[in-house]
Amino acid sequence: MAKSARRKFMKLFGIFLISTCLLLAEFAASADTGDSEVAVLTYLKLRPGTEVKFMASLNKIVKPSLAEPGNIAWYVQKSVTDPTNIVFYTRWRSEDALQSHLKSKPVADYIAETAALLAPGYPQLLRFHPIDQIRSESQWPPNCNNCSCCP
Repeated sequence: MAKSARRKFMKLFGIFLISTCLLLAEFAASADTGDSEVAVLTYLKLRPGTEVKFMASLNKIVKPSLAEPGNIAWYVQKSVTDPTNIVFYTRWRSEDALQSHLKSKPVADYIAETAALLAPGYPQLLRFHPIDQIRSESQWPPNCNNCSCCP
């Protein structure tokens, strides 16, 4: 494939990927009431050799994402055996908070920058409603007052 044709394909693929992600998020949101916590696991597989460029793009969204008022948790991890395997764990106070995050400019820019770095079939998103409010007292440290600092 010629270099210019490949660039055009990757640009169109990126637009397709962004549209697909937003449609999936909207579809999932339609089944939710919008007022309960939601967690998302996002799996990425990077194309080999794109790790440095991915990290540069990722670093642009860390602080803005953590600062969002609806954010509860936001972690990004890479595999210990394969640095092209990445997983995001994010947790939001509500579906509305998640949708606001997905539509934010930093996230839109990040998706546009990283779409061409991903292997076919990625990202893969799984959505959850947390159930960890059900905790036993034995999980808290001795003499804990059940404060917000406990896991």
